[in-house]
Amino acid sequence: MKKSKRIMALVLCSFLIMGIFNPIISINAANQEPMVKWYDYYFEESTEGLFKINVDGKYGFMDQNGKIVIPAKFNGVWDFDQGMAVAYISEQADGTFGYKSRYGYIDKSGKEIIPFKYDFVENFNDGIARVSIDNKWGIIDKTGKEIVEPKYSVMYYPYEGLIGILEGSYSDGKWGFIDTKGTQVIPPIYESIGNFSEGLAPVKLNGKFGFIDKTGKEVLPFIYEHANSFTQGLAVVRIDGKVGCIDKTGKVIVPIIYDDIQVPLDGNLIATVDWKRGLVDKTGKEITQIKYDYVDSFSDGMAVVTINNKQGYIDETGKEVIPVKYDFADNFSEGVACVGIDGKAGYIDKAGKVVIPFKYDYPSEWVDSNFNDGFAVVTLNNKLGIIDKTGKEITPINYDNIRQFKEGLALVGVSTPGANEWDYNYSYGYVDKTGKEIIPLQYSRADSFKDGIARVEMNGKYGLLQNPLLSKNEPEAKAAETETIIAKPTA
Repeated sequence: MKKSKRIMALVLCSFLIMGIFNPIISINAANQEPMVKWYDYYFEESTEGLFKINVDGKYGFMDQNGKIVIPAKFNGVWDFDQGMAVAYISEQADGTFGYKSRYGYIDKSGKEIIPFKYDFVENFNDGIARVSIDNKWGIIDKTGKEIVEPKYSVMYYPYEGLIGILEGSYSDGKWGFIDTKGTQVIPPIYESIGNFSEGLAPVKLNGKFGFIDKTGKEVLPFIYEHANSFTQGLAVVRIDGKVGCIDKTGKVIVPIIYDDIQVPLDGNLIATVDWKRGLVDKTGKEITQIKYDYVDSFSDGMAVVTINNKQGYIDETGKEVIPVKYDFADNFSEGVACVGIDGKAGYIDKAGKVVIPFKYDYPSEWVDSNFNDGFAVVTLNNKLGIIDKTGKEITPINYDNIRQFKEGLALVGVSTPGANEWDYNYSYGYVDKTGKEIIPLQYSRADSFKDGIARVEMNGKYGLLQNPLLSKNEPEAKAAETETIIAKPTA
């Protein structure tokens, strides 16, 4: 069974919001250059060089030097994308206790480039964006021009230049297609539609599905109970409660005998019969028995398979290359995978050979046990550490939280009990790839490094920490590893 790869969102919890700008500067002990700038207000990870800030419940942006470039005056803002950001202003709705938000777009100077008049908007894609007013959808371009006035009950994203639309209600409305200029290409006459893919789209008429081309011409007859869009030249269709796959001529390629079929973007298909799964190739040949309780997606050329709560691996030919015997099996990454048996976890290669002994505990769902750039996180006695591909422990196994290396440093943290059993106090710092604590565990919250900086929190202040490994002067960077002095604000 696929193990979640989530890593605990340690730093994305809500921070206290203080309100005014008052930087404190951390000093690099080696050269007296700033390493951290501190602020009294909360800010979020940067996009396109700008950080979202929150001052007294209002949002704006600052740059990487801490300069406020867009004042905090919006009720909400999205990340910048293609030089534009969605922002909205909320006002109390007439005659109600609720609020109504008006959405628009701003540029990096904070200038309103598309008016705040929409009930909802989306980011631009290929020069256009969907917008909504009074539960009706339309399309605008980057100048704010309404290419399609908001008049459709539902509007899909563009696929292959065509956009699915619904006129009327879900219960009795009809579906059709327009192009990205708003011209009706295929009239709204269908009961249901899918997206265009590989030149065809599944549509429903008189209770049955068939396929049309981009002119609206019927290409495959309306004989199916259900049909999906084409992927890899195949479309999953259903007849008499069973599914199979057809090609674009309508020829049945995978027999219509299965309960379910998943068609990935590449590779073999996963077929299900009576809750058992197996692999079928694109010619319809079963290349494994339909015997597994679960077949995971492929990673590094291997897929985890499960039978009776035991796990093993198959390769892309369907061969069971590693026996189904483990209590726990993670995806392969960099040629190895973390597996567990009899309560202990280790690592095996693609031949099933043990390359790192079974001496660790099973990782929790919050721990990423995959190797990344030659390093992995391991668990022992409810503590975490980092190992390399030889199995060498490059850090002590005494941390409570670890993130994978970013820009040469890994975020590590320890916790101590708080006021109650659910409350913990955390201290975060950073280690390099030798396991040395380059930045002491002193922050109450912290992020991994991105573009040379990381968000940190200390004593109710929010800061931007510079990555000492990315200093232009290597000797100074090495000296900076030894000491950080926190400068207090002067009177």
